[in-house]
Amino acid sequence: MKKAYWLVLVIWLGITSCQSSPQEKPDQLTTGDSGKSTVPTTQKKPAPIPALEQQMIRQGLVNIQSIDPSIRVELKYSTTDNFVKKDVYGDLTRAYLQPDIARKLAKASAFLQKTKPGYSLLVYDAARPNSVQYILWDALDALKIPERQKSQYVADPEIGSIHNFGCAVDLTVADEKGYPWIWVPPTIFLARWLTHAPNNKCSN
Repeated sequence: MKKAYWLVLVIWLGITSCQSSPQEKPDQLTTGDSGKSTVPTTQKKPAPIPALEQQMIRQGLVNIQSIDPSIRVELKYSTTDNFVKKDVYGDLTRAYLQPDIARKLAKASAFLQKTKPGYSLLVYDAARPNSVQYILWDALDALKIPERQKSQYVADPEIGSIHNFGCAVDLTVADEKGYPWIWVPPTIFLARWLTHAPNNKCSN
């Protein structure tokens, strides 16, 4: 009981002492009665926005988590967990979409949370730079995909994908712990497409 009393007293004294010295700057400490200031505390500067992200913002795209913070984002092309097995997004870790598409995604997220409390959307890809589209397109050559069939798996970068315009999103549903409800690794996903591709030996 005494310990609890002293704990309450210490907390109360801390609160009143903070309230009694409003003239002190939040980034500066004082040393008791001397009034001498110590070295100001350092404030963390926000991390600079990557150039690629700045370009998306200039083009009018929005960070989907600014519309709905509950939507989880794990861009697979910012990792090596994808069919090209390398990070092709670099510093880009946030997902961007056209504003109208982002708002519709937020509505879907709200519907999910209403019908399945605790669950959330998990985004794997959204707006995609056209430069990355070329990387994905060229990666199909290593998989021995005939040139005429490549567009069945990756949009021709000369034409562009709807991902390149911020109008498409790849996602799944995550449970209460953030684990994907349904998750098919990109390598397996692509392999499944290859298995069912026309004129492919695996389809026989």
